[in-house]
Amino acid sequence: MGRTTKAWWNYLSSLAFTAVTVALGIVATPLFLRWLGDERFGAFRAATEWCGHLTLFELGLSGALAPLFARAISRGDSRAVRALLVTGMRSYLGVTALMLVTGAVLAAVIPHLVRVSPSLVGDLRWGCWASLIGIMAMPLAPFRWLAEAGQRTYLVNGLLLLQGVLVTALGLLLAWSGWGIAGQFAAASLGILVFSVLVALEGMRRYFGLRHSRVDDASLGTARREIWNLNWPSLICKLCGRVGLVTDNLLIAYILGPVAVVPFYLTQRLAVLVQGQLQGIGTASWAGLVELAFKGQTETFNRRLIQLTALVAVLGTAILVPIACWNQRFIVLWVGPGCFGGECLTALAAVNGLLLAVFSLWGFVLSGTGHAARVMPAHVVAAVVNLTVSIVATHILGLVGPLVGTAAGFVSVNLWYLPWVLRELFGTSIRELVRAAALPACLGVPYGVCLWWFAHALEPCGWLGLAAEMTMAVVVYLALAWTLVLRRTERREWMDRARVLWPSRFPLVIFPAAAATPK
Repeated sequence: MGRTTKAWWNYLSSLAFTAVTVALGIVATPLFLRWLGDERFGAFRAATEWCGHLTLFELGLSGALAPLFARAISRGDSRAVRALLVTGMRSYLGVTALMLVTGAVLAAVIPHLVRVSPSLVGDLRWGCWASLIGIMAMPLAPFRWLAEAGQRTYLVNGLLLLQGVLVTALGLLLAWSGWGIAGQFAAASLGILVFSVLVALEGMRRYFGLRHSRVDDASLGTARREIWNLNWPSLICKLCGRVGLVTDNLLIAYILGPVAVVPFYLTQRLAVLVQGQLQGIGTASWAGLVELAFKGQTETFNRRLIQLTALVAVLGTAILVPIACWNQRFIVLWVGPGCFGGECLTALAAVNGLLLAVFSLWGFVLSGTGHAARVMPAHVVAAVVNLTVSIVATHILGLVGPLVGTAAGFVSVNLWYLPWVLRELFGTSIRELVRAAALPACLGVPYGVCLWWFAHALEPCGWLGLAAEMTMAVVVYLALAWTLVLRRTERREWMDRARVLWPSRFPLVIFPAAAATPK
């Protein structure tokens, strides 16, 4: 399978994953709210965030393994791949023990971190104990990073899709049966185990020699040194990312109570799903871009990175602007007006979603090429700004506080620092990079104002009418972006690509991410 074909299948699988996730969420969330109740649902979301912090104790191994796997694969060095797998699994064994001990401590103190009524304390604590079951699959984690570094994200997305269906179905069954918070954690742990085992079996099949040939001590020593040289910058970056983006529900639960998590979480749900899909573009293409960088094809690398930045910005604006305009009507149809957190919360979620998608693309490239240490200072400063502003703003402004903090961290640091690092390392044009990201967003501002007026002037309608209006809004923006954002040469390039590649390379018409051969 060629590089371009892999990129297409990676992105197509990401689209399928998002589509199924949206469908499952629309159907399942009202049932979860009915069978769990607002307090249990909010407490589960907040406790999930606390348990998610346990992944910090993997000590940045994922951020170290991914670029090392990518480099070894680009060189065709199967011995290095096997050495990294063996060393990675051994390292994760120690990490797993550390996470289990820390998780046991968390289970003991969780009622002090997530405030619930006395009748739910036992349910909450048993849920945290159940979450430890999924941690036991951590030694298999290197197989996932191997798959992604080998541009087989389509495999990971397919297994994540299976995991999502399994967890949702089992979670609904257990919620209906009265198992409460503990049942939701048990369902999530089972899904993690199934995913980890399946991705490991596929990796063992692909690198069959791992079971039959002993990796020499020299290769293991080299792999060990490389992993532990890269893991600490990756750990700090990951820690800052969690502080910046995953503590929002915790702040809301602690300051405003777990019931407030429900409108905060549900109001952002559509924007967060689209944000994940946009990040999927970077997930699907980072390995191909990294391969170009490792092979010294800098001009092609920069051209593809700028194209991808424009793609993320155009698609993100096209979808997030209609979401910001019609989200209230969606929430009312979905779970009722009491779960809507407000227009400001919706707008900030859309803005932050677009910024995060663009910055994630750039971050994937930098971390994938082993330059996590160069972006670490930016992550630290942005996290401090984010957390400080979030705490103050939540006390003053309420639900929108954490998103104000996120936006402050993005604008104060990432907006200028990441393009500067890309220019220093790869000679990427800051002007072209900023143009690719900013022009679609600038077009989206007046378009969004007109669209908001149009959306609120229409009479409320059902699901079909809502879907038709939002789809039409997306199509109109894409037409405007084609005319006003793309240069004439860029439009000609897209049209030439479509005419030449339509019969056998249709995916490139939509997703030109990782075609590595220059024209």
